[in-house]
Amino acid sequence: MSTEPQQPMFAPNSPVLALDTAKLLGVTTLRLWVAPHRDPYGDHPFWKSGLNAAGIAPYGVNGFDTLFWITLAAGRRPLDVRCLNCPHLGLDEAWLLQLVNHSQFGLAHEAMAILGSWMIGPAVRAAIIHLNLFARALSEAGLIVELPTGGARVLPTYASLAAHSGPVH
Repeated sequence: MSTEPQQPMFAPNSPVLALDTAKLLGVTTLRLWVAPHRDPYGDHPFWKSGLNAAGIAPYGVNGFDTLFWITLAAGRRPLDVRCLNCPHLGLDEAWLLQLVNHSQFGLAHEAMAILGSWMIGPAVRAAIIHLNLFARALSEAGLIVELPTGGARVLPTYASLAAHSGPVH
């Protein structure tokens, strides 16, 4: 049985304007981060502006940046990231949303499987650290990336719940 993910729970090519604030911030930030790599001589908005306006901690901004530098350096394939004005969600933009969700809900193995489809193995171990920093900073700013309504929800195992549980009052 393959651990490689098949399809993201967020539908690729769905309307970006239907996304809530947390999701739209993630997708827009990725599009802004990619823009100067696509067109190095173009004039592009500063990719950090939205994160700063949303109150994302600097460690989260740096986590996002490092995650995608790792992806750029160790990627298996070009990612499907659309231009800033595209009204539809790209495949890997959908995967980013699922990655952040998995990180925010402690689903490290699932997140690592997605990262493994983006980059070579050793890079995954580095990238997961920076994904977790970004996802944690979003959470601390009150921005939770929920799975789509009606989608199957992957629940953490008993072992992972037990590892994070405290006394019950």
